[in-house]
Amino acid sequence: MKRILVTLMSMLLLFGGVEASAQSLLQKAAEAAKKEAAKKAAELKEAAKNAANQAVEGAKNTATQTAESAVGTANQAVEGAKSAVNGAVNQAAGAAADAAGAPIPTSSLRFSSAKPSGVVYYVSAEGSNRADGKSATTPLKDIQK
Repeated sequence: MKRILVTLMSMLLLFGGVEASAQSLLQKAAEAAKKEAAKKAAELKEAAKNAANQAVEGAKNTATQTAESAVGTANQAVEGAKSAVNGAVNQAAGAAADAAGAPIPTSSLRFSSAKPSGVVYYVSAEGSNRADGKSATTPLKDIQK
């Protein structure tokens, strides 16, 4: 009977040691899994950050290209408008010259967005040849004074 008790006690001690070893192994495995999960999460976070940065850069490039294209189209429209204004001014000057019987060199009439230099004279059908013609409020009636 003593021998059976000693054997049973040895078995209990052995089971207790196995159980403690198993718990220790489980703890170590859980800690390793936790570290690996944290590492993978950091890698995924970095990958997401890189993907977002690439998307932002792509959007910037597309917006820049679109804006440059719009500016080019606007410049073409401005040039077209200048040509149309020049044509209308030349036609009006030609019609005025024909009506007045005086030749006006229409090739010298051009639309420009540049600031004029020298003396600028204002001319209007409602103007007066006695005015100085140097402002929009005191225009000349005729180009030749």
